[in-house]
Amino acid sequence: MEKLIEILTSNPFLKKRFTKVKSWKKREILYSTKNDIDEGIIYLITKGELKIEVFRHNVWLPLTILKCNDFIGIEHFIPHHEKIFFFDYRVIALSDGEGIQIEHEYFMDHIYADPRFLTILLQRVSMKYLFLLQHLFFPDDSLEKKIARTLWEFASFEGLENQAFIESTQYRAPSYVTKRLLSEYLQVSPYKINKVFLQWLEQGIMLSIKPIIINREKVRKTYFMKE
Repeated sequence: MEKLIEILTSNPFLKKRFTKVKSWKKREILYSTKNDIDEGIIYLITKGELKIEVFRHNVWLPLTILKCNDFIGIEHFIPHHEKIFFFDYRVIALSDGEGIQIEHEYFMDHIYADPRFLTILLQRVSMKYLFLLQHLFFPDDSLEKKIARTLWEFASFEGLENQAFIESTQYRAPSYVTKRLLSEYLQVSPYKINKVFLQWLEQGIMLSIKPIIINREKVRKTYFMKE
């Protein structure tokens, strides 16, 4: 993605007209369909982690985590999306971060510069889509399953960039994936996260809490097992 950003910002005039570096602070609401005017802007995250929440039954519920190389505002890739989709969602920063704001037509004009960019975009969007479908098929009613799903998604996305992760029996989460980040995302206390982690240590599901190291197969079984 660094190469794509380089292409998007190589021309000083076009860079100033169609892109903008944007930074944010932890807990800042970066985007909300309830408040923001549709301007056809997408964001490419270059630093930090955020979460998407959907408004359902008068409550904001966490849906997924976004991180480096993920996009915000992918609905702008769909013509007349505002007449097709009717739901409220918002994006909240889980940590301080930064991204590049891009006018979506300018982005689409340049993504064809290298087929690898389009491949990466399709892979990441498809993975998000399939995980959302999987989430409906395997509801995570318990906190244990919520944590297992979140860590399974992190491990799977890293497998896109490094096939060795798919074959590995263990997964070491990036340093930013901590009890604090998981508690912010899942809207529960760190104490409850730690309680699950201690249980997992005894069961061999988790090999280390700091840094977070898990047994991939056992986490998979925890997420997919039926209650």
